[in-house]
Amino acid sequence: MGRYQFIRKLGEGGNGAVYLAEDARLGKLWAVKRIPKEKALREGIFVWKDLSHPALARLADLYEDGTHLFLVMDYVEGEDLGTLRQRRHFSEEEVTGIGMQLCGLLIYLHGLSPPVICRDLKPSNILLDESGRIHVIDLDTAVRLSCGPDGTPERAAGMTYGTRGFAPPSQLRGEIGPRCDLYAAGASLLYLLGKQKASSLRQIAAKAMEEDPAAGFASAEEMMAALEKLREARREKKAAAGALRLTAALLSLILFALVRNTAEAAQEARYTKALSEGAYKEAILLHPAEAENYLFLITSFERSGKCGEGIRLALGLLELGGGEIPADARERVLTRIGMLYLLGSLYDDSFAPSAKEAERYLTGAWQALARASWRFSDEVDWEETGRAYREALKETREERGSGAEGGISGEEKRQREAFLAGFAKLYEKELQTEFTGTDERKAGASDEKN
Repeated sequence: MGRYQFIRKLGEGGNGAVYLAEDARLGKLWAVKRIPKEKALREGIFVWKDLSHPALARLADLYEDGTHLFLVMDYVEGEDLGTLRQRRHFSEEEVTGIGMQLCGLLIYLHGLSPPVICRDLKPSNILLDESGRIHVIDLDTAVRLSCGPDGTPERAAGMTYGTRGFAPPSQLRGEIGPRCDLYAAGASLLYLLGKQKASSLRQIAAKAMEEDPAAGFASAEEMMAALEKLREARREKKAAAGALRLTAALLSLILFALVRNTAEAAQEARYTKALSEGAYKEAILLHPAEAENYLFLITSFERSGKCGEGIRLALGLLELGGGEIPADARERVLTRIGMLYLLGSLYDDSFAPSAKEAERYLTGAWQALARASWRFSDEVDWEETGRAYREALKETREERGSGAEGGISGEEKRQREAFLAGFAKLYEKELQTEFTGTDERKAGASDEKN
């Protein structure tokens, strides 16, 4: 066996052991069955070697030594149905598929001239791979039926072989024919179904096991037709059930849409009322993605001289809104909060400005203004602060102020200009400048002076 290097034992049956082996010449894995010569069924082995079908493990080579015969077969990564059945349940759909594959193999074997009979079809001789395909192994029990003078296949009595429970009594008496394999196929399907309740599939399997020719299937083709009819009926039933579920789902969607539209209309009415009454907190809770509502809320607290309370409430509502608030809307609200941290004392005498907090919430030129004008010490670099002030002034004037996507509203632009005016008024002497509003000519002269 120099060409085939045994790796490990895969299993063992009544007449020999099976090993996983590597082909030293081709680098391919094979399943090699080692059989004592006195137990080898040579007739069946040579029948098997001539067969080719997708549901049949191919017998690729034969070797022998002084005491054993070696059958080199396709190696299939899978488990036999007998082992699988002990570990898990098979659905009727799975068993139907397996039955149709078995019938396909039997149609091929029984259609040969002369016909080939398996004689030992059973779950332990059927491998199932991960894709659900079956592979019949150990077909060394196969025989070709001889033909009578009129060409009708026949087999003389006396050739007894098979496994009790999967071989019909007539086969064990030596009567061999296509119905032996149909019986074995039906018995295998019943074994896989286990103790499941009565069903059409069980009836098909039981009919395959009928020994009375008038009561059973006449051929594998007839059994295949019964399984196909069952599968089609099952598909139609599923399709009808699916259509019913779809109809129910559509009705549910329609009802949901009606209820939702009613709820949305009521919510919009509450939202409009909240805005008209200045209840901005309620408006934010109803529409957390609208930046203007947060700005209206902050402005209302500014006017009542409660800047700190307004900041805390706005930040809490932003946190509550979470992912519902677009990034640009969040930035607009945080910018307003940062401005209040810079100049909130203009509106609320009790408010303590904090450049550190302002810098945390502002971006761009406004952040630079906060960083430059508040050094968290007694000394301020007014030259740098002046540059940051003019940059913030320029940035504010260039904002569109139309409320268009990506811009700020006109009200926000006016508020920012008001903040800058307050800043310039507070530090006019240190900055040596004054806020010039929208008068570009004065702004240019002021910039030149600085």
